Amino acid sequence: LKPWEANVGKQTTSWILKTSGEAGLYSRQGTETPKQYISRIYDTAGVCLESNSCCLNDNCNQPVTYPCNSGNDCDYSCSKVSELIVSGYDATLQAFDMEHKLTADLGVKCPLQTVNYTVPACPTAEFQQMDQNRTLVALIQAYGNNITKTSNDL
Repeated sequence: LKPWEANVGKQTTSWILKTSGEAGLYSRQGTETPKQYISRIYDTAGVCLESNSCCLNDNCNQPVTYPCNSGNDCDYSCSKVSELIVSGYDATLQAFDMEHKLTADLGVKCPLQTVNYTVPACPTAEFQQMDQNRTLVALIQAYGNNITKTSNDL
């Protein structure tokens, strides 16, 4: 899962980011992980409720309703939505990883990549730690072969 690929052709977000005080770049920055990418582009700036103490970077006394990233009058009304987007994406990554581990342990398919981009193993290391070096499909096939051999030997 590479969320930056969904934004190919887009330049910047239509919202201001809290960390930079500018629109966010949709392109991947350096070697950021998928979760870091989602966290970065959805770290939205606040909105000025008053202009007494409301700043965007070093520019303080921003007008009411203007974006801000510091000051006592800066309200981060979208922060909960941003947190939900990040936690929802995290849950998606965990489900994706779990699905790949399950199919690897079953022997249905060995995934090409896991979420953390490591080389996958079929079965997974966790499954192998339970003294199972073969997938469930391989275990069932071996069991079937043993029954057939036993039957033929009788």
